[in-house]
Amino acid sequence: MSIPLYVSNSKAYIWDPQHAATLRVTHHICGLATGTLPGVAQQNLFLGLPLVLMPEEVVLLLENEICHLVYTPRAIRPPTPHEIAQHTADRLTSIHEMQVAAVAAAEEKKRAFQSKREGGKGKREERRKEGKEEAGLFVPPPPTTTATATPTSSQAYFSSVPSHLTTSTHPWFRPTEGESLFHSLPSAREAGVWTYPSTPLERARCATFRKVWTEGMFMGQGVKFGGEFLVYPGDPLRYHSHFVTTTLPTPTTPIRPLELVAWGRLGTATKKAHLLCCVDLATEGGEDKVECYSLEWANFG
Repeated sequence: MSIPLYVSNSKAYIWDPQHAATLRVTHHICGLATGTLPGVAQQNLFLGLPLVLMPEEVVLLLENEICHLVYTPRAIRPPTPHEIAQHTADRLTSIHEMQVAAVAAAEEKKRAFQSKREGGKGKREERRKEGKEEAGLFVPPPPTTTATATPTSSQAYFSSVPSHLTTSTHPWFRPTEGESLFHSLPSAREAGVWTYPSTPLERARCATFRKVWTEGMFMGQGVKFGGEFLVYPGDPLRYHSHFVTTTLPTPTTPIRPLELVAWGRLGTATKKAHLLCCVDLATEGGEDKVECYSLEWANFG
């Protein structure tokens, strides 16, 4: 089943957690989490959905027919007042049902605790009574307990009640083929929805990404390490990256000596090897050729 990529402002997003997990586990596509998480005080370390994908990831997924594009501005039509009122009523009903379930669960838990407590108290009273009767003392009967009051709606049972409503259930979200739904790069390009890659350098980066990805590697953004992609031997949650890549768009692209020194020292300082990817772009209908060379700082003498 093809996974939808929701395009807005020339960026592709993943909103469904199952789709994000499928891409990560099955297809080695991680994306970048950009959404905030409810209940997290600081939003600079742990982020959530949506995932935003690199343009090279989008091109690869479309070419392999793993995903399709949904152009969000055209897939969502303005809802009518009746639809808005119906959606609000359904949401309030759902929240009320979850509140009732939460109160019932809390009541059941409280009754179970009270029953267990009273059972333990009765056993202790019996043991105490038996001990005093043996000593010839009078033991008065234990006082009767009153029923606990029913918790009111002002108690904090509703503070953590979630709402389970998805965007795909809205009647005003209906993508249509040819207008907001695209299964190939040419169709999306003709509609002006997705134009990447449009230059030889962008094509070369897509070829580099495809070459390293087909070797079973995971890829991430490498701009903070002085390159284009970070290359991981496994899931980035478990492994450090081994390479950072730089793409040379043509076989005749010149390399300055200072660039070699900078790439070598930068890779060594970050405990990585710098991967130089030389791309020979094919003509229409051909296959791009990519040669990769690792650059690592070594001792002299």
